[in-house]
Amino acid sequence: MTIYQLDVAPSFECNIYLVVGDTGAVLIDAGAGTAASLQIVQTRRLLNGVPLFGILLTHCHADHCGGVPAFQAAFGCPVRIGAADLPPLRDGDDSITAPLGLTSPPPIAAHPLNEGDLIDLSPMHRLRVITTPGHTAGGVCFYDEVTRGLFSGDTVFGRTDFPTGSNVDMRQSLCKLLNVNIGSLYPGHGSVVLNGAAEVEQANAMMDGL
Repeated sequence: MTIYQLDVAPSFECNIYLVVGDTGAVLIDAGAGTAASLQIVQTRRLLNGVPLFGILLTHCHADHCGGVPAFQAAFGCPVRIGAADLPPLRDGDDSITAPLGLTSPPPIAAHPLNEGDLIDLSPMHRLRVITTPGHTAGGVCFYDEVTRGLFSGDTVFGRTDFPTGSNVDMRQSLCKLLNVNIGSLYPGHGSVVLNGAAEVEQANAMMDGL
């Protein structure tokens, strides 16, 4: 097993995934930060000496990026996020990063992710960036070309009524995902789903009904 889901706090928290390759690993989303100290201990144990190459964010909401400062302090690794979500993260714009009264993270320096970018942890994992705006303008998914797993953040069944969200963009993003050969789905919230393609089809059908 080289994909791990970290333990999370029960409230306003997202799923945090650690993807481990032979020579390095990445963290996908960093949670709200409420349980960061415990998650860092767990991450060190799971890494077992393998370096953490970076933190990959599916989007800029505080429940996904609030833990970034603690993880950066512990591991000294860079952060990457979809290009359109980089400005509010960098500027600490809580009107975008902290909907629903979430605690706003401090300004976070990050590098942009764009369509088709590759995070190569071969031979075990090879993560391709798919831009999927809709929940936020800069939302992205990470598709593992080796395992066919999709790390979807809040794209599948995510809300579109937050600042920079868009029904139109979400429809287009879900249509794009219909053309991806998805096996397991690793969502931003809820349980891992073995038939991820069916979940995407259901989400697309729900959007068609709006």
